[in-house]
Amino acid sequence: MKNPYPYGLERQYMREFLAYNRAIHAETVRRLNEQQLLRMDSWSDDLTMLMTLLYEWAASPSVYTRYIKSADMYSLVSTFNDKQWRIQVKAGTGIALPPSGQIPLGMTPYGNISTPNEIRARFGIGVDPYRGEPWLVPLRDNWVAENTRLIKTIPERYLGDVEGVIRRGVSQGLSSKDLAKQIQERFKVSESRAKLIATDQIGKANSQLTEYRQKDLGVSAYTWMDSDDARVRPTHAAMDGKKVEWAGPPAGAGGHAGQAIRC
Repeated sequence: MKNPYPYGLERQYMREFLAYNRAIHAETVRRLNEQQLLRMDSWSDDLTMLMTLLYEWAASPSVYTRYIKSADMYSLVSTFNDKQWRIQVKAGTGIALPPSGQIPLGMTPYGNISTPNEIRARFGIGVDPYRGEPWLVPLRDNWVAENTRLIKTIPERYLGDVEGVIRRGVSQGLSSKDLAKQIQERFKVSESRAKLIATDQIGKANSQLTEYRQKDLGVSAYTWMDSDDARVRPTHAAMDGKKVEWAGPPAGAGGHAGQAIRC
C-alpha cells in the first residue's frame, strides 16, 4: 500500500512561505522608494545600511512567525501521518492502533490482545499500548530549528541579490525603471526558492514520521514506491518496488524515500 502524502498541508505551508517572501519584497521596494538612495552622494553606504536593516527586520521571529507557523504545521503533518499509519496497520493486521499519545493510563485498545509481547508473537510487530512516542518532541524541535534556519536564508539571498542588482545597475548607468525590472526578477527567483523549501520540508517531516512510527512497531524495512509521474528522478525510478532497510539508506538516492530534496 502506497503511503498517502499530505499535499494539502504542503500547499498550505507553501502559501505561508510565499506570503512571507512577498512581505519582504514589498517592504524592500517601499523603503527603496521612500529613501531615494540613488539621489544621494552617500548612496553606497546608505544602501549597505538599508540592506542590513531590512535583513534584521525580515529575520526577526516577530516578523516571520506572522506568516510561517512551523511548529503548528509539524503538528498537522504528524496528525495526518499518524492517521494514515493507523489505517495501514488496521488493514494489514486487524489491530486498531490508538491515536498517538491518546490512550489513558491503564487502558488498552487491543481487546483480548493486551500486551506488546502478545502482539509481537501474533503479528511479528511490537506496539507500545500507550503510544507515547517519546521521540516526537525532539524530532519536531529539530525540524522547526532547521526550518527557522532555512526561513532566514530567504531574505538573506533575496536582499543580497537586490543589493547586487542596484550596484551593478548604477555602474552600468541603468535607469530606475530597468533596476525595478531586475529587482522584480530577483523576487521571482526568491518565490521559486520559497516554494522549494516549503515542499521539501513537508516531505522530510512526513518521511521521518513514517520511519519512526514503523520502527516503533518493529518494522525494519519498507518497499520504495515512486509517484509514477514525469518528475521522478532516474535514481528514484530505479528504486521503485525495491525493499529498503530503515537501517541503511540506499546509496545514490539521497536518503530514504521522501528525504531527498523534492522527493
